[in-house]
Amino acid sequence: MSDEISNTDTVKKPDYSIDDIMELYGLDQWTIRMWAYWFEIHIHLSADSNGILFNRHAAEQIGEIRSLMKKKMKLKEIRKYLESGNNLKAT
Repeated sequence: MSDEISNTDTVKKPDYSIDDIMELYGLDQWTIRMWAYWFEIHIHLSADSNGILFNRHAAEQIGEIRSLMKKKMKLKEIRKYLESGNNLKAT
């Protein structure tokens, strides 16, 4: 499973549902919601009648957070890293 939304994935979609994010990154709904809350400055949400939608940038941000966690960074460190303006492309 890739840590980013690649050109061969569903990049053409303007928005991603929680189910899309779960499938792309192998995360559970609780984790996605917790990260959306914890990193609210970095993850932009919109909502419609189908529930919460993540724009492409937000979906990529979740992949970035997942990648940093795989590198053993703690949530506080990730938040500080992202707040400093760093932008790691998930690999």
